[in-house]
Amino acid sequence: MEVLKEKVEEEEAAEREAEAERAEKGEKVTRPSEVRKEEPTMTPEMLRDLEKQLSDIEIAVPEKPAIVTKDTIDIFKLPWSYRSNTPKEEHLLQVADNFSRQYSHLCPDRVPLFLYPLNECEVPKFVSTTIRPTLMPYPELYNWDSCAQFVADFLAMEALSEPLKPPSHLYSPTTVLKYQRGNCFDFSTLLCSMLIGAGYDAYCINGYGSQDLCLMDLTRELCPLTVKPKKTVQEKEVAPPKKYAVKPPRDLTSRFEQEQEMKKQKEIKAEEEKQLREEVERLQEAENANIDPLHGLRVHSWVLVLSGKREVPESFFIDPFTARSYSTQDNHFLGIESLWNHKNYWVNMQDCWNCCKVPGRGLCWCGSYSGGGGK
Repeated sequence: MEVLKEKVEEEEAAEREAEAERAEKGEKVTRPSEVRKEEPTMTPEMLRDLEKQLSDIEIAVPEKPAIVTKDTIDIFKLPWSYRSNTPKEEHLLQVADNFSRQYSHLCPDRVPLFLYPLNECEVPKFVSTTIRPTLMPYPELYNWDSCAQFVADFLAMEALSEPLKPPSHLYSPTTVLKYQRGNCFDFSTLLCSMLIGAGYDAYCINGYGSQDLCLMDLTRELCPLTVKPKKTVQEKEVAPPKKYAVKPPRDLTSRFEQEQEMKKQKEIKAEEEKQLREEVERLQEAENANIDPLHGLRVHSWVLVLSGKREVPESFFIDPFTARSYSTQDNHFLGIESLWNHKNYWVNMQDCWNCCKVPGRGLCWCGSYSGGGGK
Protein backbone atom coordinates (compact mmCIF):
# COMPACT_ATOMS: atom_id res chain seq x y z
CA MET A 1 0.00 0.00 0.00
CA GLU A 2 2.80 2.43 0.87
CA VAL A 3 4.45 1.79 -2.50
CA LEU A 4 1.14 2.52 -4.29
CA LYS A 5 0.65 5.77 -2.36
CA GLU A 6 4.18 6.90 -3.18
CA LYS A 7 3.57 6.18 -6.86
CA VAL A 8 0.32 8.20 -6.89
CA GLU A 9 2.02 11.10 -5.12
CA GLU A 10 4.84 11.07 -7.66
CA GLU A 11 2.34 11.20 -10.57
CA GLU A 12 0.44 14.11 -8.99
CA ALA A 13 3.70 16.00 -8.40
CA ALA A 14 4.70 15.45 -12.03
CA GLU A 15 1.34 16.81 -13.22
CA ARG A 16 1.69 19.91 -11.03
CA GLU A 17 5.19 20.57 -12.38
CA ALA A 18 3.95 20.22 -15.96
CA GLU A 19 1.06 22.65 -15.32
CA ALA A 20 3.47 25.14 -13.73
CA GLU A 21 5.75 24.98 -16.77
CA ARG A 22 2.83 25.56 -19.17
CA ALA A 23 1.63 28.49 -17.04
CA GLU A 24 5.09 30.09 -17.26
CA LYS A 25 5.04 29.75 -21.05
CA GLY A 26 1.58 31.43 -21.18
CA GLU A 27 -0.30 28.34 -22.35
CA LYS A 28 -3.88 27.84 -21.22
CA VAL A 29 -4.42 24.83 -19.06
CA THR A 30 -7.40 22.80 -20.22
CA ARG A 31 -8.71 19.68 -18.71
CA PRO A 32 -10.98 17.08 -20.34
CA SER A 33 -13.94 18.16 -18.19
CA GLU A 34 -13.47 21.77 -19.32
CA VAL A 35 -13.50 21.04 -23.06
CA ARG A 36 -16.69 22.33 -24.70
CA LYS A 37 -17.65 22.38 -28.33
CA GLU A 38 -18.29 25.83 -29.61
CA GLU A 39 -21.81 26.05 -31.10
CA PRO A 40 -21.97 27.80 -34.48
CA THR A 41 -24.04 30.97 -34.46
CA MET A 42 -26.24 32.09 -37.38
CA THR A 43 -26.16 35.78 -38.15
CA PRO A 44 -29.14 37.56 -39.79
CA GLU A 45 -27.16 37.84 -43.03
CA MET A 46 -26.53 34.08 -43.06
CA LEU A 47 -30.22 33.40 -42.47
CA ARG A 48 -31.23 35.68 -45.36
CA ASP A 49 -28.75 33.97 -47.68
CA LEU A 50 -30.04 30.56 -46.66
CA GLU A 51 -33.65 31.63 -47.23
CA LYS A 52 -32.74 32.95 -50.68
CA GLN A 53 -31.00 29.70 -51.59
CA LEU A 54 -33.98 27.64 -50.48
CA SER A 55 -36.41 29.82 -52.42
CA ASP A 56 -34.42 29.26 -55.62
CA ILE A 57 -34.86 25.49 -55.43
CA GLU A 58 -37.40 24.26 -57.99
CA ILE A 59 -39.08 20.89 -57.59
CA ALA A 60 -40.47 19.37 -60.77
CA VAL A 61 -43.82 17.67 -60.20
CA PRO A 62 -44.18 14.68 -62.54
CA GLU A 63 -47.29 14.59 -64.64
CA LYS A 64 -49.85 12.00 -63.67
CA PRO A 65 -50.01 9.37 -66.40
CA ALA A 66 -53.31 8.10 -67.71
CA ILE A 67 -54.59 4.91 -66.18
CA VAL A 68 -54.02 2.86 -69.35
CA THR A 69 -52.06 3.86 -72.44
CA LYS A 70 -50.10 1.97 -75.05
CA ASP A 71 -46.91 3.11 -73.36
CA THR A 72 -47.84 2.00 -69.85
CA ILE A 73 -49.36 -1.41 -70.50
CA ASP A 74 -48.71 -4.32 -72.80
CA ILE A 75 -52.11 -5.71 -73.74
CA PHE A 76 -50.52 -8.95 -74.96
CA LYS A 77 -49.60 -9.80 -71.38
CA LEU A 78 -53.26 -9.69 -70.34
CA PRO A 79 -55.38 -12.87 -70.33
CA TRP A 80 -57.01 -13.97 -73.54
CA SER A 81 -60.45 -13.22 -72.10
CA TYR A 82 -59.51 -9.51 -72.04
CA ARG A 83 -58.65 -9.50 -75.77
CA SER A 84 -61.63 -11.45 -77.10
CA ASN A 85 -65.19 -12.49 -76.34
CA THR A 86 -66.52 -15.99 -75.86
CA PRO A 87 -69.60 -17.15 -77.82
CA LYS A 88 -71.74 -16.52 -74.74
CA GLU A 89 -70.37 -13.00 -74.42
CA GLU A 90 -71.02 -12.36 -78.12
CA HIS A 91 -74.61 -13.52 -77.67
CA LEU A 92 -74.93 -11.28 -74.61
CA LEU A 93 -73.67 -8.31 -76.61
CA GLN A 94 -76.28 -9.01 -79.29
CA VAL A 95 -79.02 -9.09 -76.64
CA ALA A 96 -77.72 -5.85 -75.13
CA ASP A 97 -77.57 -4.17 -78.55
CA ASN A 98 -81.13 -5.26 -79.32
CA PHE A 99 -82.29 -3.97 -75.92
CA SER A 100 -80.52 -0.64 -76.54
CA ARG A 101 -82.21 -0.19 -79.93
CA GLN A 102 -85.65 -0.95 -78.49
CA TYR A 103 -85.04 1.47 -75.63
CA SER A 104 -83.95 4.24 -78.01
CA HIS A 105 -87.08 3.64 -80.09
CA LEU A 106 -89.44 3.72 -77.09
CA CYS A 107 -87.65 6.59 -75.30
CA PRO A 108 -86.12 8.82 -77.99
CA ASP A 109 -85.65 11.71 -75.54
CA ARG A 110 -83.46 9.69 -73.17
CA VAL A 111 -79.67 9.50 -73.37
CA PRO A 112 -78.03 6.33 -74.77
CA LEU A 113 -77.54 3.51 -72.28
CA PHE A 114 -74.17 2.67 -70.77
CA LEU A 115 -74.27 -1.02 -71.77
CA TYR A 116 -71.08 -2.28 -73.43
CA PRO A 117 -68.14 0.14 -73.23
CA LEU A 118 -64.65 -0.79 -74.40
CA ASN A 119 -62.17 -2.37 -72.02
CA GLU A 120 -58.41 -1.74 -71.85
CA CYS A 121 -57.90 -3.91 -74.95
CA GLU A 122 -60.45 -1.94 -77.01
CA VAL A 123 -62.88 -4.88 -76.84
CA PRO A 124 -66.57 -4.19 -76.05
CA LYS A 125 -67.68 -5.85 -72.83
CA PHE A 126 -71.11 -5.95 -71.23
CA VAL A 127 -70.91 -3.97 -67.97
CA SER A 128 -72.25 -6.86 -65.87
CA THR A 129 -69.36 -9.07 -66.96
CA THR A 130 -66.85 -6.46 -65.74
CA ILE A 131 -68.02 -6.92 -62.14
CA ARG A 132 -66.07 -9.78 -60.57
CA PRO A 133 -67.49 -10.76 -57.14
CA THR A 134 -64.45 -11.35 -54.94
CA LEU A 135 -64.15 -12.05 -51.22
CA MET A 136 -60.87 -10.59 -50.06
CA PRO A 137 -58.79 -12.86 -47.76
CA TYR A 138 -58.65 -10.15 -45.10
CA PRO A 139 -61.14 -9.97 -42.21
CA GLU A 140 -60.83 -6.16 -42.22
CA LEU A 141 -62.45 -6.04 -45.69
CA TYR A 142 -65.54 -8.05 -44.77
CA ASN A 143 -67.78 -5.06 -43.91
CA TRP A 144 -69.02 -2.44 -46.35
CA ASP A 145 -67.47 0.54 -44.57
CA SER A 146 -63.95 -0.95 -44.52
CA CYS A 147 -64.26 -2.00 -48.19
CA ALA A 148 -65.35 1.50 -49.20
CA GLN A 149 -62.56 3.11 -47.18
CA PHE A 150 -59.98 0.83 -48.80
CA VAL A 151 -61.12 1.74 -52.31
CA ALA A 152 -61.21 5.46 -51.50
CA ASP A 153 -57.73 5.42 -49.94
CA PHE A 154 -56.00 3.02 -52.34
CA LEU A 155 -57.11 4.61 -55.62
CA ALA A 156 -56.43 8.10 -56.96
CA MET A 157 -59.48 9.92 -58.30
CA GLU A 158 -59.68 11.08 -61.91
CA ALA A 159 -62.56 13.23 -63.12
CA LEU A 160 -64.45 12.21 -66.25
CA SER A 161 -62.97 13.69 -69.44
CA GLU A 162 -66.50 14.69 -70.50
CA PRO A 163 -68.57 15.50 -67.40
CA LEU A 164 -71.88 15.19 -69.29
CA LYS A 165 -71.25 11.71 -70.74
CA PRO A 166 -70.31 8.30 -69.35
CA PRO A 167 -66.77 7.17 -70.21
CA SER A 168 -66.09 5.33 -73.45
CA HIS A 169 -63.92 2.77 -71.61
CA LEU A 170 -64.54 0.71 -68.49
CA TYR A 171 -61.46 -1.09 -67.19
CA SER A 172 -61.36 -4.33 -65.25
CA PRO A 173 -60.92 -4.23 -61.45
CA THR A 174 -57.54 -5.95 -61.86
CA THR A 175 -56.18 -3.17 -64.06
CA VAL A 176 -57.62 -0.49 -61.79
CA LEU A 177 -55.91 -2.05 -58.77
CA LYS A 178 -52.63 -2.34 -60.65
CA TYR A 179 -52.48 1.32 -61.68
CA GLN A 180 -54.31 2.65 -58.59
CA ARG A 181 -56.18 5.24 -60.65
CA GLY A 182 -59.66 5.53 -62.07
CA ASN A 183 -62.83 7.52 -62.56
CA CYS A 184 -66.08 7.11 -60.67
CA PHE A 185 -67.17 4.13 -62.82
CA ASP A 186 -63.87 2.33 -62.13
CA PHE A 187 -64.23 3.04 -58.41
CA SER A 188 -67.82 1.75 -58.36
CA THR A 189 -67.01 -1.41 -60.31
CA LEU A 190 -64.20 -2.35 -57.93
CA LEU A 191 -66.22 -1.54 -54.81
CA CYS A 192 -69.28 -3.40 -56.09
CA SER A 193 -67.14 -6.48 -56.85
CA MET A 194 -65.83 -6.49 -53.28
CA LEU A 195 -69.25 -5.91 -51.69
CA ILE A 196 -70.98 -8.66 -53.69
CA GLY A 197 -68.14 -11.02 -52.81
CA ALA A 198 -68.65 -10.15 -49.14
CA GLY A 199 -72.36 -11.04 -49.35
CA TYR A 200 -73.99 -7.64 -49.88
CA ASP A 201 -76.76 -6.94 -52.39
CA ALA A 202 -74.79 -4.21 -54.20
CA TYR A 203 -75.29 -2.48 -57.56
CA CYS A 204 -73.36 -0.01 -59.70
CA ILE A 205 -75.35 3.08 -60.69
CA ASN A 206 -75.12 5.34 -63.71
CA GLY A 207 -76.78 8.60 -62.81
CA TYR A 208 -76.39 12.29 -62.10
CA GLY A 209 -74.77 13.90 -59.08
CA SER A 210 -74.02 17.32 -57.69
CA GLN A 211 -70.85 19.19 -58.56
CA ASP A 212 -69.34 18.56 -55.13
CA LEU A 213 -70.02 14.83 -55.44
CA CYS A 214 -68.60 14.49 -58.96
CA LEU A 215 -65.43 16.48 -58.19
CA MET A 216 -64.96 15.12 -54.65
CA ASP A 217 -65.21 18.65 -53.27
CA LEU A 218 -65.61 18.47 -49.48
CA THR A 219 -65.07 22.17 -48.72
CA ARG A 220 -68.78 22.64 -48.02
CA GLU A 221 -69.02 19.61 -45.76
CA LEU A 222 -68.62 19.71 -42.02
CA CYS A 223 -65.28 18.40 -40.86
CA PRO A 224 -65.90 15.09 -39.07
CA LEU A 225 -63.19 15.95 -36.54
CA THR A 226 -65.23 18.90 -35.25
CA VAL A 227 -68.29 16.76 -34.54
CA LYS A 228 -67.94 15.08 -31.19
CA PRO A 229 -69.37 11.57 -30.96
CA LYS A 230 -72.37 11.12 -28.74
CA LYS A 231 -71.52 9.61 -25.40
CA THR A 232 -73.49 6.55 -24.48
CA VAL A 233 -74.68 6.68 -20.91
CA GLN A 234 -74.51 3.30 -19.26
CA GLU A 235 -76.93 2.73 -16.44
CA LYS A 236 -75.26 1.54 -13.31
CA GLU A 237 -76.79 -1.44 -11.62
CA VAL A 238 -77.99 -0.53 -8.17
CA ALA A 239 -76.89 -3.15 -5.70
CA PRO A 240 -79.54 -4.27 -3.19
CA PRO A 241 -79.03 -2.71 0.26
CA LYS A 242 -77.31 -4.90 2.78
CA LYS A 243 -78.62 -5.30 6.28
CA TYR A 244 -75.29 -4.71 7.98
CA ALA A 245 -73.72 -2.30 5.45
CA VAL A 246 -71.14 0.24 6.56
CA LYS A 247 -72.43 3.80 6.33
CA PRO A 248 -70.67 5.80 3.60
CA PRO A 249 -68.67 8.87 4.61
CA ARG A 250 -70.37 12.23 4.47
CA ASP A 251 -70.24 14.09 1.17
CA LEU A 252 -68.13 17.18 1.85
CA THR A 253 -68.23 18.49 -1.74
CA SER A 254 -69.17 22.13 -2.00
CA ARG A 255 -72.53 22.68 -3.68
CA PHE A 256 -71.40 26.10 -4.82
CA GLU A 257 -68.44 24.59 -6.69
CA GLN A 258 -70.73 22.02 -8.30
CA GLU A 259 -73.11 24.74 -9.48
CA GLN A 260 -70.24 26.80 -10.87
CA GLU A 261 -68.87 23.77 -12.72
CA MET A 262 -72.30 22.99 -14.22
CA LYS A 263 -72.67 26.63 -15.26
CA LYS A 264 -69.26 26.54 -16.93
CA GLN A 265 -70.09 23.33 -18.81
CA LYS A 266 -73.36 24.85 -20.07
CA GLU A 267 -71.51 27.90 -21.36
CA ILE A 268 -68.99 25.72 -23.18
CA LYS A 269 -71.77 23.65 -24.76
CA ALA A 270 -73.66 26.78 -25.82
CA GLU A 271 -70.51 28.18 -27.44
CA GLU A 272 -69.92 24.94 -29.35
CA GLU A 273 -73.52 24.92 -30.61
CA LYS A 274 -73.16 28.55 -31.68
CA GLN A 275 -70.00 27.77 -33.65
CA LEU A 276 -71.71 24.79 -35.28
CA ARG A 277 -74.68 26.93 -36.34
CA GLU A 278 -72.36 29.57 -37.77
CA GLU A 279 -70.50 26.91 -39.73
CA VAL A 280 -73.74 25.51 -41.14
CA GLU A 281 -74.89 29.02 -42.12
CA ARG A 282 -71.55 29.72 -43.78
CA LEU A 283 -71.75 26.51 -45.79
CA GLN A 284 -75.33 27.29 -46.78
CA GLU A 285 -74.37 30.78 -47.97
CA ALA A 286 -71.44 29.39 -49.96
CA GLU A 287 -73.70 26.80 -51.55
CA ASN A 288 -76.29 29.41 -52.53
CA ALA A 289 -73.62 31.75 -53.91
CA ASN A 290 -71.93 29.17 -56.15
CA ILE A 291 -74.64 27.94 -58.51
CA ASP A 292 -73.46 25.18 -60.84
CA PRO A 293 -74.47 25.88 -64.47
CA LEU A 294 -74.36 22.11 -65.12
CA HIS A 295 -76.53 21.21 -62.13
CA GLY A 296 -78.41 17.99 -62.83
CA LEU A 297 -76.37 17.17 -65.94
CA ARG A 298 -73.10 15.93 -64.43
CA VAL A 299 -72.72 12.17 -64.88
CA HIS A 300 -71.61 10.22 -61.83
CA SER A 301 -71.43 6.61 -60.72
CA TRP A 302 -71.93 5.31 -57.20
CA VAL A 303 -72.95 2.12 -55.39
CA LEU A 304 -76.37 1.09 -54.09
CA VAL A 305 -76.64 -1.41 -51.23
CA LEU A 306 -80.14 -2.85 -50.85
CA SER A 307 -81.54 -3.98 -47.54
CA GLY A 308 -81.93 -7.65 -46.69
CA LYS A 309 -78.59 -9.36 -47.07
CA ARG A 310 -75.91 -9.08 -44.37
CA GLU A 311 -78.60 -7.74 -42.00
CA VAL A 312 -78.72 -4.36 -43.75
CA PRO A 313 -81.84 -2.68 -42.26
CA GLU A 314 -82.26 0.05 -44.88
CA SER A 315 -81.03 0.66 -48.42
CA PHE A 316 -78.34 3.33 -48.82
CA PHE A 317 -75.87 4.83 -51.28
CA ILE A 318 -72.06 4.80 -51.06
CA ASP A 319 -69.95 7.45 -52.76
CA PRO A 320 -66.84 5.51 -53.86
CA PHE A 321 -64.65 8.64 -53.91
CA THR A 322 -65.10 9.46 -50.21
CA ALA A 323 -66.41 6.12 -48.78
CA ARG A 324 -69.32 8.03 -47.21
CA SER A 325 -72.78 6.54 -46.92
CA TYR A 326 -75.87 8.57 -47.82
CA SER A 327 -79.61 8.15 -47.66
CA THR A 328 -81.32 7.27 -50.93
CA GLN A 329 -83.12 10.64 -50.69
CA ASP A 330 -79.96 12.74 -50.27
CA ASN A 331 -79.81 15.94 -52.34
CA HIS A 332 -76.36 15.10 -53.73
CA PHE A 333 -77.89 12.36 -55.92
CA LEU A 334 -80.07 13.93 -58.60
CA GLY A 335 -81.19 11.02 -60.77
CA ILE A 336 -80.60 7.44 -61.90
CA GLU A 337 -80.45 6.27 -65.50
CA SER A 338 -79.58 2.61 -64.92
CA LEU A 339 -78.02 0.18 -62.47
CA TRP A 340 -76.46 -3.26 -62.75
CA ASN A 341 -74.78 -6.07 -60.86
CA HIS A 342 -72.98 -9.22 -62.02
CA LYS A 343 -76.27 -10.85 -63.07
CA ASN A 344 -78.43 -8.27 -64.82
CA TYR A 345 -78.89 -4.68 -65.98
CA TRP A 346 -81.91 -2.53 -65.13
CA VAL A 347 -83.07 0.73 -66.71
CA ASN A 348 -85.09 3.36 -64.89
CA MET A 349 -88.27 3.82 -66.95
CA GLN A 350 -89.51 6.64 -64.71
CA ASP A 351 -88.67 10.32 -64.94
CA CYS A 352 -85.14 10.19 -63.55
CA TRP A 353 -85.11 13.92 -62.72
CA ASN A 354 -87.58 13.71 -59.86
CA CYS A 355 -85.51 11.77 -57.36
CA CYS A 356 -83.44 8.64 -56.89
CA LYS A 357 -86.04 5.95 -56.26
CA VAL A 358 -84.37 2.60 -55.73
CA PRO A 359 -85.91 -0.54 -57.26
CA GLY A 360 -88.87 -1.90 -55.37
CA ARG A 361 -92.57 -2.60 -55.55
CA GLY A 362 -94.65 -0.10 -57.46
CA LEU A 363 -91.64 1.28 -59.37
CA CYS A 364 -91.00 0.73 -63.05
CA TRP A 365 -87.59 -0.81 -63.78
CA CYS A 366 -86.89 -2.80 -66.93
CA GLY A 367 -84.31 -5.59 -66.95
CA SER A 368 -82.24 -6.17 -70.07
CA TYR A 369 -81.93 -9.94 -69.52
CA SER A 370 -84.91 -11.97 -68.35
CA GLY A 371 -82.77 -14.76 -66.91
CA GLY A 372 -81.02 -12.58 -64.34
CA GLY A 373 -83.94 -11.74 -62.11
CA GLY A 374 -86.34 -8.82 -62.21
CA LYS A 375 -87.09 -5.74 -60.19
